[in-house]
Amino acid sequence: MSILSTLSKTVDNAQKLKELHQYIEQRDLPIQSRDEYPAQIIEIEAYLGTQQYRDFLKKKNTVNYLSGILALPALIFALFLFADRILSKWAIDLKVAEVSQKLLNFAIENSALMIIYALIFIATIIYFYALNRKTEQYEEQVITAFLARTQR
Repeated sequence: MSILSTLSKTVDNAQKLKELHQYIEQRDLPIQSRDEYPAQIIEIEAYLGTQQYRDFLKKKNTVNYLSGILALPALIFALFLFADRILSKWAIDLKVAEVSQKLLNFAIENSALMIIYALIFIATIIYFYALNRKTEQYEEQVITAFLARTQR
């Protein structure tokens, strides 16, 4: 996701949140105003009597943590692999070249394992983005249902 699309989505969510607050206040509805868009959607969904959005968020956060945990070995591997070059520029001699060479040899010798790891990592990221898209669509459904219910 690019920086501009993230910024655009943030501004859009802030505008939606402001409009929701105004709508709730105008109709004097028994819904607490929240400062964050997801928290406000949870409040609205509770008013509607469901909690599917909360479940989406919980699942999305779990997958996000999982992708972070899966990224850690790759990050550590990359740090060791390039540490010798980085440290030599600062004239620090920690002799990490041996460890880097052993890690590289391990990766080459176990290339099937590395491919499986990479596929799991990529699948986790794709699943996160699919959940994110599904969550955004459900947000719109909650708002639409909320507006339909309160305009009667």
